[in-house]
Amino acid sequence: MMDYGSDTPIIELKRREILFLIKKIESIPDLNTNDCVRQLIVCLNQLCRITVVTPPITEIMIYLHTYKPVLHDATRAATRTSTVLQLLFQIQGDIQLAERKIRQFIRSGFVEGKNTVVAKKGERCE
Repeated sequence: MMDYGSDTPIIELKRREILFLIKKIESIPDLNTNDCVRQLIVCLNQLCRITVVTPPITEIMIYLHTYKPVLHDATRAATRTSTVLQLLFQIQGDIQLAERKIRQFIRSGFVEGKNTVVAKKGERCE
């Protein structure tokens, strides 16, 4: 986990963590090796654990399916026992829309249509 200081709001910390994971996923080679598969599984599991800000996981899976098919298929085969990851590897969609939403997240930290409401302690989310 990366440390950004105690003065940084949790939303910004999580947004930065997501950006770091997106860049890390982009840097993983499209290879069927244990190391590449392991790196991708770690990144996807970390993305799934983030709840304060909604990560663009659907869009990332579409990106992987389109641009890193060898890594995508190798990781899917290696994750047969994990139901959450099994579900992620079934996602398909429009790559142009996915790329646009990933770019939007990188620019703003949020994806259109994935509203996340976070209340301060003691406040209600509606």
